[in-house]
Amino acid sequence: MKKRIAIVHEFFNKLGGAERTLLSMLDCLDDYEVEVFFLQADKNLIKKHLSGYKVNLSIINKLPNWISSKSRLFVGFYPMLVELFDFSSFDLVLSSSNSFAHGAITNANTRHIVYYHSPCRYLWDWKNEYELENKFGLIKKIVATILFHRQRTWDFLASQRPDVVLANSETVRKRIKKYYKIDSQILYPPVNMGDGSFENQKKDFYLLASTHTPYKKIDEAIKVFNQLGLRLKIAGSGKDTERLKRMANNNIEFLGFIEDSELFDLMKQSKAFVFPGVEDFGITPVEAMSRGCLVVAKNKGGLTETVLDSETGFFYDSTDDLKNIIQNLESGKLNIDPSKCVERANLFSEKKFQNQLIKIIRENV
Repeated sequence: MKKRIAIVHEFFNKLGGAERTLLSMLDCLDDYEVEVFFLQADKNLIKKHLSGYKVNLSIINKLPNWISSKSRLFVGFYPMLVELFDFSSFDLVLSSSNSFAHGAITNANTRHIVYYHSPCRYLWDWKNEYELENKFGLIKKIVATILFHRQRTWDFLASQRPDVVLANSETVRKRIKKYYKIDSQILYPPVNMGDGSFENQKKDFYLLASTHTPYKKIDEAIKVFNQLGLRLKIAGSGKDTERLKRMANNNIEFLGFIEDSELFDLMKQSKAFVFPGVEDFGITPVEAMSRGCLVVAKNKGGLTETVLDSETGFFYDSTDDLKNIIQNLESGKLNIDPSKCVERANLFSEKKFQNQLIKIIRENV
């Protein structure tokens, strides 16, 4: 009889890095009977990507869409909802956690492995930025302060429940130690490597791909490319798109959402992949390197673990630094061997992730 595994993930409303990691987890679990649990999920995404699995949803998904889509209304209920899931019939629970999934409650006979994309950012290291970005008034700030104080207590206690703790980067491992006071093992997330091919003749543009939210700092890149007048293509969308478009001059092109195949082609063609955000790991820049594209990134976060400065890309600390790097790339003073980028990216392949994950799972079921 096959061992039974439950995978718990908070939200499946878009296909970001955490969701792609979830799909990669599922792809390597054919030897097990697997069910998936979500707090909230888009039915079309479930149909497209999870049609072969039994999917369990919280009661929020039974509400009308005009209510259930307003996720902020349910922030105070998510801890309780993840605790309501019944895992008593499973041999192993694998929680893929950005915020609440690590709070799954298991019995004494069910092992629990948590894979942290990060401890909940708005409760801990991103608390002040979250309040500023959402422009809380006095009343909302008071309510949020009380709610988040209670949730921090729950979050810490919930972090003590799993038997095995995995972090998606050294950056996240340090956060886990700081906020949860526990040690963790690093398991880098899976990266789509492509076929290893790249183009030596680059086209006359730079590329940026990211969700459009203020904390991604896309406006830093726009300011620099406005000054330089060089072509920048920006892929992705989000609540900050319109503000960013108003900032940009005609040399900056907004592509909106594009399919992976088109994005990967642009990575091969672009002079550099510009990434001003600070990520826990940052899958997209590694995908760019795997297509022979050098990365220009902020000198913080997970990219300091994946990009090799002056070998597969360049780090900057200020917008002046970014401007200087782009100017030096244009003049030919800075050069990167595309094959070195591909070689570095291969250290973070999906196959490596899956092999390590399977080894850990076998040790626990």
